[in-house]
Amino acid sequence: MLIKRMLSLAIAVTMATSLFVGCGKKVEKDTTDAVKTQETKSYKIRFSKSYHSGLEEAGKAGENIVDNRFTQAYEKDSGINVTWEFQPKTDGDQKIAMMFAGGDFPDLISLTKAQAFKYYVQGVLMPVNELMDKYTPEYKKITPKEPLDAVMQDGKYVGFPAIADDYTKATTAGIIVRRDIMNELGLKDPKTIDEFTALLKAVKEKKPDMIPLDVRVDTNSIPKLNPIEGAFGVAPLWAVSNGKVVHNAIQPGYKDYILYVKSLYNQGLINKEFSLNKDLKANFQSGKAFATIGGWADTVSSGMKNTLLAKFPTAKIDFIPYPEGKNGLKGSAQKPPFANNVICVPVNAKEKEGGAKFIDYCSTEKAGLIQDYGIEGIDYKVQDGKIATSDEQQSKAAWRVIYTTVSREGSFNRRVGLKGYTEEFNRYTEVCKGNIMPDIQYNFPPIEKVDSVGGTLAKHQAEFITKVIMGAASINDWDKYVADFNTKGGKDAIAAVNEWYAKNGKK
Repeated sequence: MLIKRMLSLAIAVTMATSLFVGCGKKVEKDTTDAVKTQETKSYKIRFSKSYHSGLEEAGKAGENIVDNRFTQAYEKDSGINVTWEFQPKTDGDQKIAMMFAGGDFPDLISLTKAQAFKYYVQGVLMPVNELMDKYTPEYKKITPKEPLDAVMQDGKYVGFPAIADDYTKATTAGIIVRRDIMNELGLKDPKTIDEFTALLKAVKEKKPDMIPLDVRVDTNSIPKLNPIEGAFGVAPLWAVSNGKVVHNAIQPGYKDYILYVKSLYNQGLINKEFSLNKDLKANFQSGKAFATIGGWADTVSSGMKNTLLAKFPTAKIDFIPYPEGKNGLKGSAQKPPFANNVICVPVNAKEKEGGAKFIDYCSTEKAGLIQDYGIEGIDYKVQDGKIATSDEQQSKAAWRVIYTTVSREGSFNRRVGLKGYTEEFNRYTEVCKGNIMPDIQYNFPPIEKVDSVGGTLAKHQAEFITKVIMGAASINDWDKYVADFNTKGGKDAIAAVNEWYAKNGKK
């Protein structure tokens, strides 16, 4: 409460000061000299960036994170002097609140979507539509409609969304398998959910010491089997059906999904202790599991691949196609159309124009080369019109990722290629093609009636599904489960989302 009062007072005082100063500003004539002065105007901005693990790499390398070859290159190319500030690894939300409460407003600040909407509603942040229209033509050119829609409140953008340029190609999860074992046993890729069951049975029969399908649970203890949910049409948490938004945890297809997973459990085709398993990779990378659920990055960046190969040199990790359920249903939920952060502009930022222009510069191909490869002549060179670099060069420049602001189309593929992950990413996107199920939750803003009951509903869902699978409850209690879901806030949450959808969601 104290922080909120301090925040309100700081905003009021600063806005009043800004208005007073603005009233005494001299209006210049629109002359050629004035235009030239405006074109050559230099900007100095403060940019509060979210914490990134690359900061630790920079620290180990003894790099000055606010003044180095990358920051100098950005300044030289853009003509904009940026004071880089990085938010702490822990307690970031509290420290941002204190910063705003003290009247300390950077020109640009990276926030999560939830933070961005919270401060926008409080009046701390400004809508960026006008800045976008006036100063960011490059950003507008490369930014798809979907990420912009995801940061819209009453027709206004609360910030510049950081683009997740792989969301159109990949889902949140696929089915990871040991391809070497499938080859050894002469097993083919399943096409249907029944064939998928038969695949797991064959592995259990021939490899009795292996877990056919390793299942983990999320922080709410809900089983993470999104590709299987897809076969029953309930992979996205929120979906549009017959012109209305529905919560898939209470749809008939979810009931069928629970019964299917229960059948796997009863046949010993998933790990018996799944309700306690929160580790995606432990059983798979140790060689105990034949299959698990995850995305392409889980097979590489988590160390899963290297750990498994160290123990089983001939092992091969692969993805199988999404199994098809009734009526041709298959796939997995889409990834968010935006990365974790939204770049926002405080109402009382001193250099709004310069901040917007820096975002636009970061949207250019020139800035993209620094972001993706580093500095020409140091981190890469151009040979016959192509980029030439080495693993050693790139390893020494890996921490440059902390300055990433805007991702251009193709940037993601470049970074994947530099890390040697192109094969895994391409294989995964091949499997995902045509199997991405839209999730409407990425489009609506924070809604109080949804956010306030989200944890309660997830816990209720987790308890029911786990008990039914493990035999501690009956699927005959489904109607009671749905009724309790509604009374615990689900009915009001669904109504609130549909109210938003009626006004803003229909396109």
